[in-house]
Amino acid sequence: MPDQISNFFQSNYDDVYIEKIGYFLALYDRREVSKRALEICTDVLSYYCLFYSAWSYRYFILSNMPYEFEKEIEYLEQIIDSDAKIYQSWYFYSWIIDRHSSKHNPFPFIKKVISSDSKNFHAWSFIISHSVKHETFIELFDLSNEMINLDVRNNSAWNGRKISAEFLKLDLEEEFSFVEASLVALNNNEASRNYLQYLCRKDASFIPRLRELGQT
Repeated sequence: MPDQISNFFQSNYDDVYIEKIGYFLALYDRREVSKRALEICTDVLSYYCLFYSAWSYRYFILSNMPYEFEKEIEYLEQIIDSDAKIYQSWYFYSWIIDRHSSKHNPFPFIKKVISSDSKNFHAWSFIISHSVKHETFIELFDLSNEMINLDVRNNSAWNGRKISAEFLKLDLEEEFSFVEASLVALNNNEASRNYLQYLCRKDASFIPRLRELGQT
């Protein structure tokens, strides 16, 4: 462990932390690329999942040696499943899938995450970015629509629908009618009203109908 300055914001590390981080730093300092180093990163992250240096070192190792893609995906999905709001794990998940996009469909896993946390920012950001990069707009549209049907107030789902609808060049009239019908069920819904404003920016002929809806 690095030496601490006496009487200056000293941290009282427990024995487990000292042992695990000590091993980690010994390998990290010399940037060892090996199966052993990868296992040390896995062990450290199992205890301290927000430890940025361990994620950075894991990235460095996998960038410089062969690895089992499916095993790495399974590991990352287990971490995200245990805590879906760890930024580092989402970044790493995106990086791994981008390297092997033809090998893995992330939609079933993302649907699982969103089903338990329907407005998870990291999950929606990932799947929208993935869809733009890999042109999986039909899958994004279906997922977004399913989540809207479950919760019409889900602004993240409406955003996913907007992005996919634009790339798929869906009929704007049909889109307006869909949103119009959703407002009958729940008039005071900011998410769907924002979507209508987007449609009006695409086609100004919808503006009179939007005004009529605003009066109801």
